Amino acid sequence: MARDKVERNHNYFDLVTGECAFIAAEVFSYLPLCQTLRLAAYTQRPKAQETDQIDTYILNLKFTREELETFNPETTPMHPFLVHSGSRFQMAGDYQLARIEPPSWLNHEDVQNSPVE
Repeated sequence: MARDKVERNHNYFDLVTGECAFIAAEVFSYLPLCQTLRLAAYTQRPKAQETDQIDTYILNLKFTREELETFNPETTPMHPFLVHSGSRFQMAGDYQLARIEPPSWLNHEDVQNSPVE
């Protein structure tokens, strides 16, 4: 049975933000003194026209060790958890994530010029 657009977008939101929460939990497990972690996520889409942007930022997430340790996805959906934590994202009523400005803490030139391994 095919899923409708709202269900696909909601599943995508939960998948991407869940992966970010997992990454944050891993970092916290390796760095016991780290209390706050920020993650930025962007989509990589091919250019249709020369003026199109390739990387469109969609998430600027903030996780604290304490909030992530007490987070229970069975009782609290990810969306209110992220809003409460001070994360930034633009989401339509159908859960589609829209473009946001790159995070101010991110030096975009350094990221674009770094070698890929």
